[in-house]
This record gives sequence, C-alpha cells and structure tokens, in this order.
Amino acid sequence: MEVYSKLSPTDQQKFVDQSVKDFHGDNALLPLPRVFSAEDMDILKKGVSQRARALQLFLKDYYSGQKGYATSGVIPEAAVQAALNRSMENGLPDFSASKSFNFWYGPDVLRDSNGNFRVVEDNLGFIGGMGDLALARKSLIKNIPEYKDAVNKTASPDFFYEKMAENYKAMAQENGGIALLISYPPKMSSDNEDVRVRKIFKNHGVETFNFREKNNSEINYLSMEKDGLYLITPKPEKAFPGRTKVPKKKKVGHVILDLESQHIDALYDKNYRRHVFDEVENVVEGTNVPKADRLKVADLGKRDPITGEWDEKPMVKWLQTRGKKLFGSSGLEPTGYEGFWELVKDGKVSVTNQLGNEFINDKGFYPYVEDLIRHYLNEEPILKNIETFPAVTFDKNGNAVPNQEILARAKKSPADYVIKGVNGRGGDSVWIGKKMTQAEFESVLGQVSKNPLYYIFQKYTPLSVIKVMGEDYIVDARLISDVSSTGVISAGVPWVRATPKSGNGKVNISDRGKEVTGIAENPVDCNKLLH
Repeated sequence: MEVYSKLSPTDQQKFVDQSVKDFHGDNALLPLPRVFSAEDMDILKKGVSQRARALQLFLKDYYSGQKGYATSGVIPEAAVQAALNRSMENGLPDFSASKSFNFWYGPDVLRDSNGNFRVVEDNLGFIGGMGDLALARKSLIKNIPEYKDAVNKTASPDFFYEKMAENYKAMAQENGGIALLISYPPKMSSDNEDVRVRKIFKNHGVETFNFREKNNSEINYLSMEKDGLYLITPKPEKAFPGRTKVPKKKKVGHVILDLESQHIDALYDKNYRRHVFDEVENVVEGTNVPKADRLKVADLGKRDPITGEWDEKPMVKWLQTRGKKLFGSSGLEPTGYEGFWELVKDGKVSVTNQLGNEFINDKGFYPYVEDLIRHYLNEEPILKNIETFPAVTFDKNGNAVPNQEILARAKKSPADYVIKGVNGRGGDSVWIGKKMTQAEFESVLGQVSKNPLYYIFQKYTPLSVIKVMGEDYIVDARLISDVSSTGVISAGVPWVRATPKSGNGKVNISDRGKEVTGIAENPVDCNKLLH
C-alpha cells in the first residue's frame, strides 16, 4: 500500500497498459496486488486439497461400478446420470482400469461477509489461470520495480510448476516413457495462455505437442501402437537434401491434456457425439450463421429435454449442409488419433485431464460435494459451499420433479438469489436477482420451471471488494491444483480476477474484468504444498 499510494493516476494507467502488452492483449492487471495471509493460504490449501481428494474418490467409485455413493444415499444416481448426459460423457464405464484419475482443479472461491472462504463452483480439467500465475508476478515487478523487495519475500508459483513437472515425469517413467503436454496451437486458442503453459512445462523438462485436427505433420505426430503411445519426430527432408528421414521415436508414458479431451480420438465411442456437438457450437457461434439457423440449431439433436440426451445424426447432417470439410458422407472422418483412449483404458499410458472426468464441473453436481467429503473422507468440509438449492428434486423412482418451494421463495425475494444454468461456462447462464427487474427475473423463473433439471439457485453472497484506481472491484480467487495418485499439489499463490462492482455482478475477465496478482504474505513451506 505504501508503494501503491505513491502512484499517480497516470502511473497507474501506464501500468495497466503495459500489462496488456505483457499478456499479449489477453488480459490487463490492476496495479495493486491482492494479499493473502499465511493463515488464508493454509485454509485454502487444505480446503482445496480436501475437496479434490473427495472428487477423485468419487470418480474411482463411479468408474469401478461399485457406486457406493448411491447405496449410501450421498448423491442420487439420477443426479449423477443427468450430469453425465449433459456433458455427453455417459457410456464410459470402461476407464476403471486406466488409473488415470488425474486432473487439474481450481475451484472459484469467495470470502463471505463473516470472513470465511466459500467455494462458488468447481472447475476441473482444462481450466483458466494455469499459465498466468508467473507472468502476473513478473509483470507486477517489472512495471512497478518498487514492489520487488516485498514481492520477492512472498511465495513464488515456480515451485508449483516444478513439482508438477517432476510428478508427471515420475508417472511417465512408471509406463516406461516420457511426459508429454498436448495443447492447442495459437490458431486454435482463444488467447495466448496455451503458449505460456507450453513454455512453462518445457522449461521444466516436459516435452510438448501442438494439437492439430489431423495427426500428421513433418514436424511431429503421435503413433498409437500395440505396446503404447509414441511421439514421432521426423527430420524434414528440406533440411537434409538427399537424405532419408531418420525419425526419432519416443515412448510416451504420461500425457497432460491442456485442451478439451473430446478433441483427441473423436471417433472413440460416446466421445464422437460430444465432438460433433462441439463442432455445431463452433459453427453456430460463427458470424456467418443466419439468426434463423441459430434459433433452429439451439435444439438440434436434442432427444430428451429432461435428461439432456442427444442424437448426433441430425447434427452431423446439419454440419454437412454448412460445408464442414471435417465431416464425410458417413460422419466424422478419421483424424489419426484413433486408438488413443484404448491405450489409456488398457493402462498403457496415463493421462491428466482425461475423458470422462469433466461432468463433475456440472453445477447440478456441486450441491452434493460437501456430503461427498463426509462420505469418502469422514471429515467436515473445510471450504463450505454457498447455500444452494437445486431447481429439481427426485422422487423415489428417480424422476425429476420441479422444486416448487425454492421457485416460490425466489419469486417472492429475487434479490436474495442467483440462478445458474448447471452446464453454463464463463459466466453465461447466470442471473443475479439483485441486478435484475422483477419482470426480468420472473421471465427466467418461467424458463427454469419448464426444465428444472438444468438450473440451481444460490443464496446471493456479496464478494470481497478492493478499491483500485478510484473504483470498487469485486474479486474472487482460484487456487489451482494438480490432483494425481500421489496427492494434491497446490500453487503457492491464487489466481485472482476482478470486475467493477458497478457491472453485472459476475467476476469474469470478458466483462470489463482484469487480473490481479495474488500474493501470499509469507513464503510457504514447500513440503506443506503436498497433502
């Protein structure tokens, strides 16, 4: 604060402008970091680790077929199947032998009015913030050098990346190979974070592979063979005129997917449907799609509005009419990744962020996580949920029934509730009663009552506020962690986002949002990062 208070408004804006350049236009940083005490970090690390371990045990329980959560009544099987159907990850019970219940995890956390940290929602798999922790710190020090002495005495995110890389390489060696990070190339990325993630892990000895729609290239490609996965690196002929290619062949023991898992081996069983739907969404979002088509395609392939099941055939047909070259007359053409998930299923290569884990991100799953902690760990949750009410209840036969009580309460007092679509992302499908008129809120309630399985209600909970550059910003935090069979490794500092309090109430970078450099008050004992 001593340093920040001496910055003129011109200096502050200059910092923000320079930070945008540091992030190559992706994000902007605020010139005041958010400081977390050592006690804060201890609570966050233990709480996130506890939550992650419970989710991992649930995945093992589900894919083993034992489903102890259902027999004990911790979470209705109907709720689990609804989440699986919505994510299109149903029909994948064959991953139990893969032992790949490894994932990146970063729940969004707020501090309530009593000073307690609470989880807003769970984020698992391909999550934002992984590549920004080190850059935010570097940009802060570079552009305001006066911060350097104080910041250098705090916890660094570098240890987090180092320990992750060591863990990946150890898991890869168990399968007799190397660790390989697969991520989107710049042309397929929404920002430059994938480039930053690749650079970080490359610096820590993890090889990287740029995903492409067709698995063929003069640079490198993946080969699915009987005994495992291989990275083939041919030498381009043009670099060695007259010479025969002498490819380098490296066995891959562990893969880290820094991308949506359905893009790998799209023809694999139910993965095909998910990939097709993803392609439909991409086309619909294109500016060249007429408004009439957008409305029609909104329900394209939807077979059951209650369970969320889909039929990919009409979607494939529609994509063909839009000239999608990736799709042939009989459906999706082979991409060269075929056999990838079979190798994972057979335990010949392990994966972080594998197919079949992401249905846990469904907000209809979130209300049950506290009980999963009690069930699997026999512990009380360290990080509580926000008070949440599903818009649906289930009768004894597993049938979905609208939760009339919460619908009536919300209609009577809109300012007390936030409505969320259970499979929304990035702040979409979120309605904050306090920011809406009664008529607007009742219109959303009508939508909820028609398809209650797709919504939850949360008690309106104000976020923490920081005053920067003469404006109030609401903030949340995400303590990014790596979850594997060896334990949970958490970052030494949280990833922090901020948006103006005068906005729509959602903390989202896309809505006038900025990043904030997270600072942990004291250096954290590195050994305590492993729980």
